[in-house]
Amino acid sequence: MYGSGQWWSTPLWWWGGVKRALRDSREVHVRLPADLYQALAEKASAEGVPLSVLIRRLLRRGLGL
Repeated sequence: MYGSGQWWSTPLWWWGGVKRALRDSREVHVRLPADLYQALAEKASAEGVPLSVLIRRLLRRGLGL
């Protein structure tokens, strides 16, 4: 499972690009590991929101946007 420590391995330039895209309201295309995708899909289903909404919400919260 992906805990907060796992995010440390993500390069800062990648987060910078995601942060700019979210700030500028552009589409963001990312490739997720299968197990992370499955966990996010299950969480989105449990919350009754589309997966894209859940990912966007998590990224905004994580990046302080």
